[in-house]
Amino acid sequence: MNNKEFHNKFNKDNRLAQNYIALVMKQKDSREDRRFFKCNIKCSLCNKVINDARESHNALPVSDGRCCENCNSNKVIPARISNILNNKGLYEKQ
Repeated sequence: MNNKEFHNKFNKDNRLAQNYIALVMKQKDSREDRRFFKCNIKCSLCNKVINDARESHNALPVSDGRCCENCNSNKVIPARISNILNNKGLYEKQ
């Protein structure tokens, strides 16, 4: 599932963001939410099956799909930081 398909399925009306905020604020997860976010997304980087949409991450710039927590921490975030550092000169000249 690519990011656009994921967004169309799980983030209508910012439901994913609202649910995340509720979880951070220590509100209990409803049975409806658990059912709604249940999925079988494969990590686009390591092919691990992700069963809850809230446990997946945008894999850009490494891939145009979703990734697991491990790949997000070890591959995606370092790639984003590298892109920022490599493009630093572009931002300073403007």
